[in-house]
Amino acid sequence: MTFQTGNVLEVENLSVYFGRLPGSLPVVREVSFTAVGGQTLAVVGESGSGKSVTGLALLSLLNRGLSKVTGSGNFYPGSGPPVDLLHLDTRKMRALRGDRVAMIFQEPMTSLNPSLTLGYQVGEALRIHRGASRRQARAEAIEMLERVGIPDAPRRADSYPHEISGGMRQRVMIASAMISRPTLLIADEPTTALDVTIQAQILDELKKLQEEMGMSMIFITHDLGVVAEIAHAVLVMYAGQVVEQGPVRRVLERPRHPYTRALLASVPRLDRPKTTLAAIAGRIPDPQQPIAGCRFHPRCPYCVRGLCDVREPELDDIDGIQSVRCVRWPELEAA
Repeated sequence: MTFQTGNVLEVENLSVYFGRLPGSLPVVREVSFTAVGGQTLAVVGESGSGKSVTGLALLSLLNRGLSKVTGSGNFYPGSGPPVDLLHLDTRKMRALRGDRVAMIFQEPMTSLNPSLTLGYQVGEALRIHRGASRRQARAEAIEMLERVGIPDAPRRADSYPHEISGGMRQRVMIASAMISRPTLLIADEPTTALDVTIQAQILDELKKLQEEMGMSMIFITHDLGVVAEIAHAVLVMYAGQVVEQGPVRRVLERPRHPYTRALLASVPRLDRPKTTLAAIAGRIPDPQQPIAGCRFHPRCPYCVRGLCDVREPELDDIDGIQSVRCVRWPELEAA
């Protein structure tokens, strides 16, 4: 099998508005990034930062009557010209979604159909997109269930979602997304509700499948520990904006933005068992309430009045591989 290399997805200035009235403020504002074949881009931030909305917008899973999406999202499916995910009509998006582009949702119990068997649901993409027969789809579904670690897969294929554990349901969601061998996978907090042991197993399965299939993955999470485990690059979001991005090792070892630093300070460390975890004061702002200057300044310990609360920072390219949205990053770096 030939794996796709190079850029799989190029997102430029993605903005999402809820409500179509004039004056509506974006809940996601001018987000740009690139997803590379065979690699994982982690999108990280607190709840309410715009991570999931970004993923849903890319697959046209937001209510079009209640939202507006602008920008571009050029997707390279592996053959033929690129397509702009943000401007596909409904028919073309349905042909692409679940086939070349797939998504794993955060809560499998509400994403799986309770009235259909697991095998039927996993094989659905093959029946819809590849014209597979029910027998063929079932056989491939059982094979994929085995590969994601479902024990006794032929029997489990006849089970219903409520008859298996949360960890197994998440594995079923992964199998459903992966069965069509997508070029791009968007995983929205796929391990959040699982215990640490099951979480590690799920991450391991995702990495194995990615290496085998050569797909690009966008991994949405609030857990920087998971980011260090699975990602090649990281995009840090706050209040709908990208505040820092770059190679994962560079960002985690040399964070430039105060928000990234605060997130890292709140992660427990085995080498510092007696260190008090640092909480980030305050809350993420309401996206419909405009804030002058940097959107993080009300919570930032490095805020300078008259500067940070007045001047809105641009996303500053540091060295061609890492970017940060902070007017004070050079002096904080030197301090």
